[in-house]
Amino acid sequence: MCENVIQPAGEKDTALDVFHFDDDRTNFEQFAEDNGFHFWKCSQLMRLLGYESTAEVGKTKPVQRAITACNTLSIPIQKNFDFQSDGDVRLTRFALDFC
Repeated sequence: MCENVIQPAGEKDTALDVFHFDDDRTNFEQFAEDNGFHFWKCSQLMRLLGYESTAEVGKTKPVQRAITACNTLSIPIQKNFDFQSDGDVRLTRFALDFC
């Protein structure tokens, strides 16, 4: 995991620097984790996108819209959204496409 790349508060101009296709630099793919399935932590992605707070990430509009879309399409929520006891959400690549 690449947690050391996340910029301190006040340096948001470089927060999106991981969304590129240059393999020689830290990129979005390197933030994925694998624990039986490939996933990204919602709170970490929110920090990369410049959100100041990651409290209650599972209740954010993008996550809720993604869950609604999956429900509408009969896509299993539990296979794509893994709600953690600490309030974070692990998202599969498929779930990220809906967020």
